[in-house]
Amino acid sequence: MGEIIIRILLAVLTQVLLWVGGTILVGVLVAFGNKLFYKCTGTASHSVCIMSGVIGVPLHELGHALFCVIFRHKIIEVKWFMPSAPDGVLGYVNHSYNPKNFYQRLGNFFIGVGPILLISAVITLLQFLLLPSIFALSSAIQSVLATDVGYGANVFYGLWFFLQMFFSADSFVDWHWWVYIVLSCTLCLHMNLSQADIKGSTSGLFFTILLFAAVPIISALIDIKSLSVLDTVNGAMITGGVYYLGVLIMAVICVYLLVVIAFVLSSIVRLFHRKH
Repeated sequence: MGEIIIRILLAVLTQVLLWVGGTILVGVLVAFGNKLFYKCTGTASHSVCIMSGVIGVPLHELGHALFCVIFRHKIIEVKWFMPSAPDGVLGYVNHSYNPKNFYQRLGNFFIGVGPILLISAVITLLQFLLLPSIFALSSAIQSVLATDVGYGANVFYGLWFFLQMFFSADSFVDWHWWVYIVLSCTLCLHMNLSQADIKGSTSGLFFTILLFAAVPIISALIDIKSLSVLDTVNGAMITGGVYYLGVLIMAVICVYLLVVIAFVLSSIVRLFHRKH
């Protein structure tokens, strides 16, 4: 019985950290990288934000609005893109909900992180269109995840395999790969969450953790003796989670790649000005 409880707890911990923890961690890293990038661009930061935001900002707001609809929040007002706003706010979604409704309170987390989820989905679509070979790795990743090690180790093992294949030597000579990187870099700048987004998502964080914890627990209770259902469900969620986390890590890499580029260019400009 003790071994069964440990397997269930390990599955719960893996799912919560993979899906919820991964989203939060990437949100923090993207936000920090976003600040560094615009700090490096200096006086040109607003212009850069507007140029990259033609597509990125509407997608960001659509991420909020889409989950408002899914979780039955009332959308009061939406501004998709306001490049000339005097306060610098490029877009927003105002919504309301019933705080006594569990489903609507659960939705606060997904609405808050909606831009991360939607832009990740768009990046995944870009992979499908430009890099279809990435999706051909499905069976290979599943075989890696099926190795006889702990759930947590499986995640890191599968994730390393995914990134290793993505950054293979063949990728750098494929123009489709470079188009994907340029488009992803543009979109990832607008995965950044505002303070209002973060505040809104935290009010539904507890219920989201309960949701992801409930999936492996219910799966285990269906067949408590062999835990075969738990293993099947948990394996599927880990496989999906590896793809999801792989896309999120790609977003982080894109943001910090832009930071490096902006830092180098700004350093060259400053050096040029000093000499003249």
